[in-house]
Amino acid sequence: MATTQRNRRWLRKILYGVLILTGIVMVILFYVVATFDIEAHRAKIKSIISQSLGREVRIDGKIGLEVSLLPRFVVEDISIGNPSWATVPDLVKVKRFEIQVALLPLLRKEVKILELNLIGAHVHLERDQEGTPNWLMKRLDSGKLNTKVLPAVLDMHIEDSVITWHVKDRLSITLSIDKLETSLEMDEPFKLEGNLIYKDIPIGLSLRGGPLYRLLSQDSPWPIHGNISIGALPISLEGFITDPVRLQEIKLKMLLARLI
Repeated sequence: MATTQRNRRWLRKILYGVLILTGIVMVILFYVVATFDIEAHRAKIKSIISQSLGREVRIDGKIGLEVSLLPRFVVEDISIGNPSWATVPDLVKVKRFEIQVALLPLLRKEVKILELNLIGAHVHLERDQEGTPNWLMKRLDSGKLNTKVLPAVLDMHIEDSVITWHVKDRLSITLSIDKLETSLEMDEPFKLEGNLIYKDIPIGLSLRGGPLYRLLSQDSPWPIHGNISIGALPISLEGFITDPVRLQEIKLKMLLARLI
Protein backbone atom coordinates (compact mmCIF):
# COMPACT_ATOMS: atom_id res chain seq x y z
CA MET A 1 0.00 0.00 0.00
CA ALA A 2 2.81 2.42 0.93
CA THR A 3 4.63 1.56 -2.31
CA THR A 4 1.50 2.34 -4.32
CA GLN A 5 1.10 5.73 -2.63
CA ARG A 6 4.77 6.59 -3.28
CA ASN A 7 4.34 5.65 -6.95
CA ARG A 8 1.30 7.89 -7.18
CA ARG A 9 3.18 10.80 -5.60
CA TRP A 10 6.04 10.34 -8.06
CA LEU A 11 3.60 10.18 -10.92
CA ARG A 12 1.96 13.45 -9.82
CA LYS A 13 5.37 15.11 -9.52
CA ILE A 14 6.30 13.97 -13.02
CA LEU A 15 3.01 15.26 -14.44
CA TYR A 16 3.41 18.59 -12.65
CA GLY A 17 6.97 18.85 -13.98
CA VAL A 18 5.83 18.18 -17.54
CA LEU A 19 3.07 20.80 -17.23
CA ILE A 20 5.46 23.39 -15.80
CA LEU A 21 8.04 22.68 -18.51
CA THR A 22 5.38 22.94 -21.21
CA GLY A 23 4.23 26.26 -19.76
CA ILE A 24 7.78 27.61 -19.72
CA VAL A 25 8.34 26.57 -23.33
CA MET A 26 5.06 28.22 -24.37
CA VAL A 27 5.98 31.46 -22.59
CA ILE A 28 9.43 31.53 -24.23
CA LEU A 29 7.99 30.79 -27.67
CA PHE A 30 5.27 33.40 -27.21
CA TYR A 31 7.92 35.96 -26.24
CA VAL A 32 10.04 35.11 -29.29
CA VAL A 33 7.04 35.52 -31.59
CA ALA A 34 5.92 38.73 -29.86
CA THR A 35 9.32 40.38 -30.19
CA PHE A 36 10.00 39.18 -33.74
CA ASP A 37 10.24 42.13 -36.15
CA ILE A 38 8.72 40.65 -39.27
CA GLU A 39 8.90 43.96 -41.19
CA ALA A 40 12.71 43.87 -40.94
CA HIS A 41 12.69 40.61 -42.90
CA ARG A 42 10.56 41.91 -45.79
CA ALA A 43 13.23 41.37 -48.47
CA LYS A 44 14.03 37.86 -47.23
CA ILE A 45 10.34 36.90 -47.12
CA LYS A 46 9.83 38.11 -50.70
CA SER A 47 12.92 36.21 -51.83
CA ILE A 48 11.87 32.94 -50.17
CA ILE A 49 8.34 33.09 -51.64
CA SER A 50 9.63 34.02 -55.09
CA GLN A 51 12.15 31.18 -55.13
CA SER A 52 9.58 28.68 -53.87
CA LEU A 53 7.03 29.61 -56.54
CA GLY A 54 9.44 30.36 -59.34
CA ARG A 55 7.62 33.67 -59.85
CA GLU A 56 8.25 37.29 -58.99
CA VAL A 57 6.47 38.27 -55.78
CA ARG A 58 5.89 41.88 -54.74
CA ILE A 59 4.75 43.16 -51.36
CA ASP A 60 3.74 46.82 -51.65
CA GLY A 61 1.84 47.09 -48.37
CA LYS A 62 2.60 46.39 -44.75
CA ILE A 63 3.66 43.09 -43.22
CA GLY A 64 2.40 42.41 -39.72
CA LEU A 65 2.17 39.76 -37.04
CA GLU A 66 -0.83 39.49 -34.74
CA VAL A 67 0.53 37.75 -31.65
CA SER A 68 -1.46 35.05 -29.84
CA LEU A 69 -1.26 31.32 -29.15
CA LEU A 70 -2.27 31.02 -32.80
CA PRO A 71 -0.16 33.74 -34.50
CA ARG A 72 -1.61 35.41 -37.56
CA PHE A 73 0.65 36.80 -40.28
CA VAL A 74 -0.87 39.64 -42.29
CA VAL A 75 0.39 40.92 -45.64
CA GLU A 76 -1.25 43.72 -47.61
CA ASP A 77 -1.03 44.50 -51.32
CA ILE A 78 0.81 41.36 -52.38
CA SER A 79 1.04 40.17 -55.98
CA ILE A 80 2.42 37.12 -57.77
CA GLY A 81 3.73 37.60 -61.29
CA ASN A 82 2.58 35.82 -64.44
CA PRO A 83 4.79 34.01 -66.95
CA SER A 84 6.04 36.22 -69.79
CA TRP A 85 3.48 34.92 -72.30
CA ALA A 86 0.43 35.86 -70.18
CA THR A 87 -2.05 38.60 -71.06
CA VAL A 88 -1.57 40.61 -67.84
CA PRO A 89 1.55 41.06 -65.65
CA ASP A 90 0.16 39.42 -62.50
CA LEU A 91 -1.40 36.06 -61.83
CA VAL A 92 -2.97 37.39 -58.65
CA LYS A 93 -3.16 40.61 -56.65
CA VAL A 94 -4.45 40.55 -53.08
CA LYS A 95 -5.35 43.53 -50.93
CA ARG A 96 -5.11 41.59 -47.66
CA PHE A 97 -3.62 38.13 -47.10
CA GLU A 98 -3.80 36.43 -43.70
CA ILE A 99 -2.26 33.16 -42.50
CA GLN A 100 -2.84 31.69 -39.07
CA VAL A 101 -0.34 29.07 -37.89
CA ALA A 102 0.03 26.69 -34.95
CA LEU A 103 2.57 27.85 -32.38
CA LEU A 104 4.17 24.61 -31.08
CA PRO A 105 5.24 23.19 -34.49
CA LEU A 106 7.44 26.28 -34.89
CA LEU A 107 9.74 24.68 -32.30
CA ARG A 108 10.35 21.86 -34.79
CA LYS A 109 10.90 24.38 -37.58
CA GLU A 110 7.60 23.31 -39.12
CA VAL A 111 4.87 25.64 -40.33
CA LYS A 112 1.39 24.23 -39.82
CA ILE A 113 -1.18 26.46 -41.49
CA LEU A 114 -4.57 26.48 -39.79
CA GLU A 115 -6.41 29.28 -41.58
CA LEU A 116 -5.90 31.29 -44.71
CA ASN A 117 -7.88 34.41 -45.66
CA LEU A 118 -7.89 36.30 -48.94
CA ILE A 119 -9.66 39.65 -49.08
CA GLY A 120 -9.89 41.73 -52.25
CA ALA A 121 -8.08 39.30 -54.55
CA HIS A 122 -8.08 39.48 -58.36
CA VAL A 123 -6.97 36.28 -60.06
CA HIS A 124 -6.19 36.06 -63.81
CA LEU A 125 -6.31 32.56 -65.34
CA GLU A 126 -5.33 31.49 -68.85
CA ARG A 127 -3.41 28.92 -70.91
CA ASP A 128 -0.68 29.31 -73.51
CA GLN A 129 -0.83 27.88 -77.05
CA GLU A 130 0.35 24.47 -75.79
CA GLY A 131 -2.37 24.41 -73.12
CA THR A 132 -0.05 25.07 -70.17
CA PRO A 133 -1.92 26.99 -67.44
CA ASN A 134 -0.43 30.17 -65.99
CA TRP A 135 -1.17 28.97 -62.43
CA LEU A 136 1.16 25.97 -62.81
CA MET A 137 4.22 26.89 -60.77
CA LYS A 138 7.50 25.16 -60.05
CA ARG A 139 6.45 23.43 -56.84
CA LEU A 140 3.18 22.15 -58.25
CA ASP A 141 4.70 21.07 -61.56
CA SER A 142 7.45 19.05 -59.89
CA GLY A 143 4.93 17.08 -57.84
CA LYS A 144 7.22 17.52 -54.81
CA LEU A 145 5.54 19.41 -52.00
CA ASN A 146 7.17 20.10 -48.66
CA THR A 147 5.20 18.13 -46.07
CA LYS A 148 6.41 20.50 -43.35
CA VAL A 149 4.13 23.24 -44.66
CA LEU A 150 1.15 21.08 -45.60
CA PRO A 151 -1.93 21.84 -43.52
CA ALA A 152 -3.23 19.29 -41.05
CA VAL A 153 -6.47 21.26 -41.14
CA LEU A 154 -6.95 24.33 -43.27
CA ASP A 155 -9.93 26.67 -43.31
CA MET A 156 -9.76 29.10 -46.21
CA HIS A 157 -11.97 32.18 -46.60
CA ILE A 158 -12.15 34.37 -49.70
CA GLU A 159 -14.14 37.62 -49.75
CA ASP A 160 -14.77 40.49 -52.19
CA SER A 161 -12.64 38.93 -54.90
CA VAL A 162 -12.68 38.43 -58.66
CA ILE A 163 -11.56 35.66 -61.03
CA THR A 164 -10.99 36.51 -64.69
CA TRP A 165 -10.53 33.76 -67.28
CA HIS A 166 -8.68 34.98 -70.37
CA VAL A 167 -9.36 33.05 -73.58
CA LYS A 168 -7.46 33.87 -76.76
CA ASP A 169 -9.54 35.69 -79.41
CA ARG A 170 -12.58 35.68 -77.11
CA LEU A 171 -14.06 37.93 -74.48
CA SER A 172 -12.75 37.36 -70.97
CA ILE A 173 -15.04 35.71 -68.43
CA THR A 174 -15.25 37.43 -65.04
CA LEU A 175 -16.67 35.85 -61.90
CA SER A 176 -17.12 37.86 -58.70
CA ILE A 177 -16.74 36.15 -55.32
CA ASP A 178 -18.89 37.55 -52.56
CA LYS A 179 -17.84 34.88 -50.09
CA LEU A 180 -16.17 31.51 -50.48
CA GLU A 181 -15.23 29.09 -47.68
CA THR A 182 -13.37 25.80 -47.88
CA SER A 183 -12.33 23.17 -45.37
CA LEU A 184 -9.32 21.00 -46.22
CA GLU A 185 -7.96 18.03 -44.29
CA MET A 186 -5.45 15.45 -45.47
CA ASP A 187 -7.76 12.48 -44.85
CA GLU A 188 -11.20 14.10 -44.89
CA PRO A 189 -13.49 15.13 -47.78
CA PHE A 190 -12.99 18.56 -49.30
CA LYS A 191 -15.79 21.07 -48.56
CA LEU A 192 -16.64 24.24 -50.47
CA GLU A 193 -19.46 26.69 -49.74
CA GLY A 194 -19.90 30.07 -51.33
CA ASN A 195 -21.78 32.81 -53.11
CA LEU A 196 -20.64 34.09 -56.51
CA ILE A 197 -21.95 36.51 -59.11
CA TYR A 198 -21.70 36.22 -62.90
CA LYS A 199 -23.20 39.04 -65.01
CA ASP A 200 -25.46 40.06 -62.10
CA ILE A 201 -26.69 36.47 -61.73
CA PRO A 202 -26.19 35.03 -58.21
CA ILE A 203 -24.58 31.61 -57.99
CA GLY A 204 -24.60 29.44 -54.88
CA LEU A 205 -22.13 26.60 -54.32
CA SER A 206 -22.18 23.64 -51.98
CA LEU A 207 -19.59 21.11 -53.14
CA ARG A 208 -17.77 18.11 -51.71
CA GLY A 209 -14.64 16.46 -53.03
CA GLY A 210 -12.03 13.85 -52.24
CA PRO A 211 -9.47 14.22 -49.43
CA LEU A 212 -6.54 16.60 -49.74
CA TYR A 213 -3.90 13.87 -50.10
CA ARG A 214 -5.54 12.64 -53.32
CA LEU A 215 -5.67 16.17 -54.67
CA LEU A 216 -1.95 16.65 -53.99
CA SER A 217 -0.80 13.22 -55.20
CA GLN A 218 -2.14 13.78 -58.75
CA ASP A 219 -2.06 9.98 -59.20
CA SER A 220 -5.78 9.35 -59.64
CA PRO A 221 -8.98 11.20 -60.61
CA TRP A 222 -10.29 13.49 -57.90
CA PRO A 223 -14.03 13.01 -57.18
CA ILE A 224 -16.40 15.93 -56.74
CA HIS A 225 -20.16 16.24 -56.13
CA GLY A 226 -22.67 18.72 -54.75
CA ASN A 227 -25.19 21.38 -55.64
CA ILE A 228 -25.10 24.64 -57.57
CA SER A 229 -27.86 27.22 -57.84
CA ILE A 230 -27.77 29.63 -60.78
CA GLY A 231 -30.35 32.29 -60.08
CA ALA A 232 -33.45 30.30 -59.18
CA LEU A 233 -32.24 27.18 -61.03
CA PRO A 234 -30.93 24.38 -58.74
CA ILE A 235 -28.47 21.88 -60.23
CA SER A 236 -26.97 18.71 -58.77
CA LEU A 237 -23.64 17.47 -60.10
CA GLU A 238 -21.30 14.53 -59.72
CA GLY A 239 -18.06 13.64 -61.45
CA PHE A 240 -14.28 13.83 -61.25
CA ILE A 241 -11.24 15.83 -62.31
CA THR A 242 -8.40 13.78 -63.79
CA ASP A 243 -5.66 16.35 -63.10
CA PRO A 244 -6.84 18.81 -60.42
CA VAL A 245 -3.71 20.98 -60.59
CA ARG A 246 -3.79 21.55 -64.36
CA LEU A 247 -7.60 21.11 -64.70
CA GLN A 248 -6.89 19.10 -67.83
CA GLU A 249 -10.08 17.04 -67.88
CA ILE A 250 -13.32 17.56 -65.98
CA LYS A 251 -16.16 15.08 -66.33
CA LEU A 252 -19.44 15.95 -64.63
CA LYS A 253 -22.99 14.66 -64.68
CA MET A 254 -25.51 17.41 -64.02
CA LEU A 255 -29.13 17.01 -63.02
CA LEU A 256 -31.62 19.88 -63.08
CA ALA A 257 -33.90 19.80 -60.05
CA ARG A 258 -37.62 20.30 -60.42
CA LEU A 259 -38.74 23.86 -59.86
CA ILE A 260 -42.22 22.91 -58.65
